[in-house]
Amino acid sequence: MNKKATESILVCVNHPDFSKELIAYGKRLSLEMNLPLQVVNIQPSANGYCARGHEIELFYQQCKEAGAELTILFDDDFAGATAKFARKTGAKQVVTQLFSSESSSSEDIFKIPASSQPDIVSRGASFRF
Repeated sequence: MNKKATESILVCVNHPDFSKELIAYGKRLSLEMNLPLQVVNIQPSANGYCARGHEIELFYQQCKEAGAELTILFDDDFAGATAKFARKTGAKQVVTQLFSSESSSSEDIFKIPASSQPDIVSRGASFRF
């Protein structure tokens, strides 16, 4: 399924209520675009290795079923860590659950150079910024 090792579909999961749907949507994109599927969960750095284990186990199982690679990061800057990971994995599209209270625009969330900006997919709607 690898089109290029430097490109991927990235799914950001943070809440188990939405993770299965987001990973499934990311998998569909992955298959359509012939790109590997990456899933990232960002935990607050204060959690250290005492993170929400039951949620991480759920994410792991969902990723395993979808054939995705799961990465857990510990960082207090969710947006910055996500953008950095998106660049590192060559994300062509980023799938995430956004709520209107979290940000007024996608530019507040991802500050990625224009030449390498991925599409952002929120609740199944894709847009470029």
